[in-house]
Amino acid sequence: MEKNVRYSHQRERIYEYLLASIEHPSAEMVYEALRPEIRGLSLGTVYRNLKLLEDLGKVRRVTTHQGSERYDAICGDHIHFICHSCGTIRDINGVDTEQRKHTAERRIRSLQAGPRNHRALPPVHPTRFQLKNKI
Repeated sequence: MEKNVRYSHQRERIYEYLLASIEHPSAEMVYEALRPEIRGLSLGTVYRNLKLLEDLGKVRRVTTHQGSERYDAICGDHIHFICHSCGTIRDINGVDTEQRKHTAERRIRSLQAGPRNHRALPPVHPTRFQLKNKI
């Protein structure tokens, strides 16, 4: 059942920002980025619109090990690597459902072995990643 939702310019800009972002921003990051552009934007408005976008299936929430909530506009199946030091979240796309765990574990071992030339994942504190599988 789809909700009947009125158009909102603020919601559209929040969604566009999430679509363009690869950093899985928090509500606070979205607010700080869009505040200069959208007059009268409040943090509460950002939170309400993120919740609505989540309810509509347009974004999903990613919770880190520290309990902070970040948002992702890529709702298809993929895996997240989460850095325990700085909270950076990286997507791993294109992994077959059956190979998902094996591939992610192999990548984690590779990152733990030390810095290398990882084209798919920029090196970010390579020994402190948490695998977050959201299907």
